[in-house]
Amino acid sequence: TDHASLVSCKSKNGNRNHGGFELNDEACTKYLKKVKDRFEKNSNVYEKFLTMLEDYEKGDSNVVEVYKKILKLFIGHFDLMEEFGYFFTDLDKKTREKIEEIKITVIKNQLSKVEKAIKRRIEI
Repeated sequence: TDHASLVSCKSKNGNRNHGGFELNDEACTKYLKKVKDRFEKNSNVYEKFLTMLEDYEKGDSNVVEVYKKILKLFIGHFDLMEEFGYFFTDLDKKTREKIEEIKITVIKNQLSKVEKAIKRRIEI
């Protein structure tokens, strides 16, 4: 289903574990604090993040759209990008595959930009 439980840090069965990352209310709080702390000097990013989550919860965005927007918002912050995906629960296989495809594309694009910037610096 498209409207999977996003950042609802508890699954139906209580806590979940994903790659050593325990999903519960405490994990959710820690992640939100991590995002807020990371963008302390640019609180606009944190506010956009919260707005994107709210839009999703209201049904204004589907899971794939919000994931793509948040990945772009967190460009260069690979840990935040990866950990954000842990909070998606109950996604069907097709949606999970689409999200992975988006994540790979966003990361490849970012790495390509970094590579081009390095090449420009070397040429100087």
